[in-house]
Amino acid sequence: MTEKYFTYVFIFIFGLFIVLPMFWLCLKIRLCQLQKLTRLRVMKRLQKSENAVFFSSEILNKCCKLLFYTFDKKAHKALSLLAIGKVLKAAAYLQNIYPQMSILLVAHDDAIKAYKKILKQKTLWLKDKEYCVYLPLLAHLSFDNASMHTAISKINPQNLSKCNRAYYDYCAAYAYLFDGDMLSASQKGSAALEYFCKRKYSYEGFMCYLLLGEIYRLSCVNDVAQTMIEAALKINQEQKMPQFYAKSAAAL
Repeated sequence: MTEKYFTYVFIFIFGLFIVLPMFWLCLKIRLCQLQKLTRLRVMKRLQKSENAVFFSSEILNKCCKLLFYTFDKKAHKALSLLAIGKVLKAAAYLQNIYPQMSILLVAHDDAIKAYKKILKQKTLWLKDKEYCVYLPLLAHLSFDNASMHTAISKINPQNLSKCNRAYYDYCAAYAYLFDGDMLSASQKGSAALEYFCKRKYSYEGFMCYLLLGEIYRLSCVNDVAQTMIEAALKINQEQKMPQFYAKSAAAL
């Protein structure tokens, strides 16, 4: 009898070792599909926006993951709405639980409105390793160059994750560009581009190519500038972003 029970237990444990990884893999594939769909739908909605465009693949991915693994009907409802590009509904759900994530989702609808909210909590945001880089990014989009420079100087890039470091490098490249330090600007821009391309963050890669095109154009290295802008155009064509394609074509 003991051997019989031992056999059953062994079969059960062996079955778990097969089923659980398969179940986890299915969840991961489903999550990746939702993240990709969300990025595409939010980007499609931004094509119609006349305001400053804020788009963070990292924030959208994190938000999808958070809602996906929250076993609550309201969370899954918020996720289904986010997957069709309705960021404000998801932001409303997250407002009390993850207020900073909520504000950054609102920024995908109205960057200036979100930036004004963040400015009221400026000190709190700059102390947060996870969200501090979005303050200078939104300041840049709001043409508040003074605040962007101040925020960049107060953030220690060594304390940031690899992804946040890439967003920091992108903002720092603009800060160096405004100061006329083209070498540092190109180095920071290239570092950001390398990471975003590795993660396949199309919009961020497009913005880095445009930035580098501007840096090299102002440095009178026109052939490299043209190569950068043509790379941005290619991303626009592949991702079907007509509004940003026009921006790239105008730069070219």
